[in-house]
This record gives sequence, structure tokens and C-alpha cells, in this order.
Amino acid sequence: RNASVKAALRGGADGLNCLLNASSWALLNASASMPRDDSFFTDAWAPVLPSLGERIASDAVAPNVDILLGSNLDEGTEFMYLTPGRLTCSSSTDDFFKWATRFYGNEIAPVIVSTYSDPETPWPKCVDAKGPHLSALSAAVADDPRLSSSLAEPVVESPFSFVQNGLVKTAAMRSAGDYSITCPTLHAAQSLASQGNHSVYSYFFTHTPTWSANMKDTPTMGAFHGAEVPFAFGDAFELNTTAEKRLAASMGCYWRSFVHTGNPNAIVHGENACAARGPKWAPLRPSAQAEAQPYLRMDTAHITASHGLKQKECT
Repeated sequence: RNASVKAALRGGADGLNCLLNASSWALLNASASMPRDDSFFTDAWAPVLPSLGERIASDAVAPNVDILLGSNLDEGTEFMYLTPGRLTCSSSTDDFFKWATRFYGNEIAPVIVSTYSDPETPWPKCVDAKGPHLSALSAAVADDPRLSSSLAEPVVESPFSFVQNGLVKTAAMRSAGDYSITCPTLHAAQSLASQGNHSVYSYFFTHTPTWSANMKDTPTMGAFHGAEVPFAFGDAFELNTTAEKRLAASMGCYWRSFVHTGNPNAIVHGENACAARGPKWAPLRPSAQAEAQPYLRMDTAHITASHGLKQKECT
């Protein structure tokens, strides 16, 4: 048994054969022991493949492979502690400008504040963390004189004053989420679509779950990173309202059809059939400009076919 485990860890043909020949009991037992929360520590438990971005950059995505990918409205809530400095619910526009200068640099900071001056609704509930807080980057800066000079508190005053009080923290979070997740995902989708040999489907999830096993205080997290997963895969224990179950049924129908056919709009018959479906999900067009690229916006109120997701922000 130990030899089999070592062979699987080595990967390659031995690892593949180990998985193919494993008993259902062994696979279920391994799954039951997998950590269920979402953190950098527990994520290290899971198998890791090269990222899609790495494969696109190296032209290593196999041709004619259909791809479905997307992001969420509040990608940044979970990761704001990684940004320099600390914003609170009472932060001013000047605070936002100083934060943006430290995070993005002098040149783009004014553009960030201007672009995110009116963050899209719904807004996560703003709650300040209790006690002192230093982000990982801020702590590193405090201990490293080589970095502290470049990230010192800006002395320039913001030319802006139109971000509403209480929304500065939300505006900054949205910018960080777009910068780290949403815009790279969109660029990856557009790059793949431009190759002309992939059908690429893009989504944007905006619903704040009523309850989550990973995020205990969902009103403050919004449509956080990974919030769409229980809806796409029908995790019933996380679907608490009729509207959430209806959204999950529709999303699951798209995902199931895509898995079986490579097309989320396809009608799958037999035991894999599903009845709940929203509007037609159009793939990205190889020659279309970014502002014309289609995507599906997903929320409990409705699933909407739209185009040009986050073009102003990502530009």
C-alpha cells in the first residue's frame, strides 16, 4: 500500500494508474478527509495543475478545448489584508487616494479613484475589524527599509472628493478584486477566444450567499471569491432560499450541459437532463472588441445576457 501511495505521489503513468485502479471506497475516504475551508494553508492539500494563465502565456492550451470561466462581484473582500495599509468604514477619499498610490503607484492612483468613485451595487456591509491590523505587506514594509521608502505614506492630497463616505473601503476592495482576479480572467478569456479554436464562455456572479460554510459573515463578504461554486455544483447544504435554489438549478443546468457537450446551451437527454435554464449563453467572438464580448451575469433576481464586462475598470 505504501508503495502505491509513493507511486501516485510521483505522478506520471504510475499516478494515473493508481487513480484509475483505486477502489471507490479509497476515493471516498480520501475525499472525506479533505479540508473544507478555503485558505492558503488548506488549499495546499489539493492537487495542483499549472494555472490557465501560465498555459495561455506558453501557448500550451490544447486546441479545440472548450472553456468556461468567470469571476465574482466582490473578489477582493477575502484578500484586502494583503494590500498595503488599512481602510476603515469611515475612510475618506483622501485615504482612498493614499491607499491607491501605495498599491498601484503615483501614475495610476488618480485613475483608480476616479474609476471606482461609484461602486456597483449591491455593496457588502461595511464592518471594521476589531483591534490593530497590519497587512502582510505592511508588516514586511515595517521591517524592510528597502521597501519602506517606496511605500511611504504619500504626502500629495487627493484631487477627488466624490466617493461617498462609507463606500471608500468598498471602492478599494472592488479595484483590488478586479486587478487580481476579474481582469486577468477576462484577458485570459479574450486571449483564448482570439485564437479561434476555442469556444469560451464567460460569467460574472453577483449574489451574496445567505450562508456559507467558508464565510460565516456573508453580508460583509458579498459575492466573495468562490461564492458561485455551491451554486454551480448544487451543494444543497449552502442553498437556503427558494431564490438560491432556483439560481443553482439554472447554473447547474449550464454547467452540466457544458461538461457533457462543451456547450452550456446544449440540451442533454436522459439521466443528465435538466429543465431549468436562463438566456442563451453566447461564447466570446474571436474578432470582437472587448466591449462587445458577451457574458452571463448571474444573480438570484435573474440571469442576464450582457456584454463588455468591466471594460472601463480593466482598461
